[in-house]
Amino acid sequence: MVNVLAKRYNKAYNSLDLSDFGADKDFTSNKIIVSLTRNDVLVALFDMIEKDYCNITQLSLKDNRLRSFVFLSTLVFRCKNVNQLDISSNEFKNIEDLERISFWNIEKLLLENNPFCTNYTDAETYTRDVHKYLPTVSYLDGINVTPSAVKTEDRSALLPKPRLSYCDSDAVRRVVEKFLQEYVQLYDTTEPETVRKQLIAAYDDNAEFSYSINTLEHHTQSRGDIETYSTYMRGSRNIIFEDRWVGNPDRVRYKGSMDIVVQLSKLPSTKHLVETFLLDIDFYIDNLCGFTLRGLFIDGAEQNSPKPHYKLFMRNFLVVSTGEGTMAILCDTLQICPITDMAADSYRDMLTSAALEANDLPGPSGVNQPIHANITGSNNVPSIVVTAPPPTPQPIDPSIKRQMVEQFAAQTGMNLAYSERCLEDNNFDFEASGRRFLEIRSQIPPEAFQP
Repeated sequence: MVNVLAKRYNKAYNSLDLSDFGADKDFTSNKIIVSLTRNDVLVALFDMIEKDYCNITQLSLKDNRLRSFVFLSTLVFRCKNVNQLDISSNEFKNIEDLERISFWNIEKLLLENNPFCTNYTDAETYTRDVHKYLPTVSYLDGINVTPSAVKTEDRSALLPKPRLSYCDSDAVRRVVEKFLQEYVQLYDTTEPETVRKQLIAAYDDNAEFSYSINTLEHHTQSRGDIETYSTYMRGSRNIIFEDRWVGNPDRVRYKGSMDIVVQLSKLPSTKHLVETFLLDIDFYIDNLCGFTLRGLFIDGAEQNSPKPHYKLFMRNFLVVSTGEGTMAILCDTLQICPITDMAADSYRDMLTSAALEANDLPGPSGVNQPIHANITGSNNVPSIVVTAPPPTPQPIDPSIKRQMVEQFAAQTGMNLAYSERCLEDNNFDFEASGRRFLEIRSQIPPEAFQP
């Protein structure tokens, strides 16, 4: 593709002709199938364009059977100077999708022979609808038209400025940051099978956790270590691949503190890049607080690689205060996205821009909002000790006890006698028994694991 791009670039006109791209002789003569309807091909192609042809002013994607503007829209900020665009003879069905490329100052536009063109019977209505999204167009499908707006030098300036982490209360921020510091220290380990089980104390007994790894179906360039990626995919609750788990949704939704830490211990070892963290305190009211953490990390075998593949994550927590300076997680949702080195660099550049911008803004995020009561009920916040509220003992039916013993034995590997003893010592509180089991695992005699 590098050679084909070089051949199709016209330096005199600063143009790139990608029309009927897959039919290029360099591909067909070597029996190589390159279709721009495939997501992985588009991603690779646009990465190459950004690297070597980001200053083009003319672009043709004619006759490529394109159906979606989703990936085309990414070029808007990679090649900001495009003002002549040919996307005719494709399979675009909705003229409204032109909004995705509206940050381009398009002057010459070719759209003919797309399905949405058949919806129009007069040129005036057609031109008016095009101008709703691309008002600077003065040449449309071979005809001169009057633009409905003047050209702006840089429409990307209309985008909101990047901001650093948001929270309107320093007291709440300190509590959350302390919580996350302790959480990440336990989560980032080379021995997730054992160390992460200590996180059981961070979750409420009725907590829920799910995660998804978001990537394109054919996008293999930045997935990193295949074994690591496959581990994530086994429990991923990605709605793009809903058919893989919709028949058994509980397979990718984890409930209860023990169930959650068991799953966390199965995920690959990680190393989060703390300097890339962005924390937003979404809300706090009464004894509830919601916050979002995002940043970069590396995982699995990538941690030992001189050129690791990065992943971007976003993690949403809903926590409940369980006392002064203590909280427990009610809901934990993790989203993971493998990214290219270029995307990782762009993320870091965004952080730098946000930091510079923050110097000129009032308050922690540039927006001053009223101060709410501290989630802990105190402005003098001690170090967090994450813990769930203690359970209240309830009478249990003998048959239910028997089922609990069998389930506990299955999960811990202990025989029925020791499983029953552990449950009895903790008033048949399943979660408390699990925590106690993890605490004293190394002290339990070998016969406890014999039939």
